[in-house]
Amino acid sequence: MRITAITPMKNEGPFILEWLAYHLMIGINDFVVFTNDCEDGTDAILERLDELGLVRHLPNPSCVRACVTPLTCITGLRCLMLMQCHVCAGLIGSSALMWMNLSV
Repeated sequence: MRITAITPMKNEGPFILEWLAYHLMIGINDFVVFTNDCEDGTDAILERLDELGLVRHLPNPSCVRACVTPLTCITGLRCLMLMQCHVCAGLIGSSALMWMNLSV
C-alpha cells in the first residue's frame, strides 16, 4: 500500500527535515507540499527536496490532480504534527494498527 501525505507549509524551514524523516520512517511513501508566502527559506528547502525526488513541492496556487496518481490512502498532515502510530511493526500500513493520534 502506498500512502501519500498532502500538507500546506508556511515558514516551516527549521522543522522540514525532521518531519520528513519521521514520516518516511513510519511508512508514508509520498509527500505533496503546498507553500505560500514563505519568508524563511522553506521554499528553497522544499525545491531541493523536490529535485532529489523526496517530495513534490507546489507553490500556491496549484492543482492537486496534476501530481497525485491513484493511491490506496491519502492523509493530510501539518508540518508541526508528528503522527504517532501504536502498532506491532511501527508502520502506518501495518495490519495491526490499533490507533493513531496526532501530537503537536
